[in-house]
Amino acid sequence: MSEHETRESDIYVFCLYTEKDKLKANTLDADMWEFYVLPTKIINDDLGDQKTIGLSSLKKYCQPVSFYGLKDSIDKAIQSETLIDRQDV
Repeated sequence: MSEHETRESDIYVFCLYTEKDKLKANTLDADMWEFYVLPTKIINDDLGDQKTIGLSSLKKYCQPVSFYGLKDSIDKAIQSETLIDRQDV
């Protein structure tokens, strides 16, 4: 990234609404969403200044999790960020 631009978050959560049938669509139904949790360090190291990421590229870095698995996935990403930070010291 350029010296003036930074990503302010430690972790990014990308969300994908998966229901394709308009008659079944309900954005409030957590079962119809997939979440992708990605530490910022990976984004910075592998994608640099890139501003967007497609779903196929995102899937190379992380697996989708349900709403109910989101907290565990975020906790694991936080732990990996903590381990990375400690190794940099």
